[in-house]
Amino acid sequence: MEDDQKYSDSFRSATADNEQSGQPKKSPDKRRRGRPAKKIDLVELEKLASMQCTDDEIAGYFIVDRRTITRKKKQREFREAFERGKAKGRISVRRRLFQEAQSDKPGSLAAAIYLDKRFGYRDVPVAEAQEPETEAQRESRRKEALRKIRELYGLDPDLPE
Repeated sequence: MEDDQKYSDSFRSATADNEQSGQPKKSPDKRRRGRPAKKIDLVELEKLASMQCTDDEIAGYFIVDRRTITRKKKQREFREAFERGKAKGRISVRRRLFQEAQSDKPGSLAAAIYLDKRFGYRDVPVAEAQEPETEAQRESRRKEALRKIRELYGLDPDLPE
């Protein structure tokens, strides 16, 4: 019984000490517990984000769990590098699509129409009972889409193709 009382008193005194200081006392020679923090290179993170990689893909590259990436996004430097990379990637894709829309390649009309619709222009739905489009009508529509895109980006809309 005396042993129980002795242990109980020592526990109470340790608890009281901790409550007074606000935190448990740590000795300076104690090591930190748990797994060491993984170093994630922010330059590499920005490059991966610019390629529009998902959190799972980035986690796989750095050999960490996806939750680690999600948790790290709460840190300002990590989040800024990630967002900067994503923005660079979107700009790169848009620039390439814009170049494609200006070219005379087969997909340029589709690229022009996509850009036109994506950045503000909404087309009126076409009636279903419509005659097939002629080559001249298609070319006219393509030129009009290019003109609108150039206008949208502040370029001279009347430049020759």
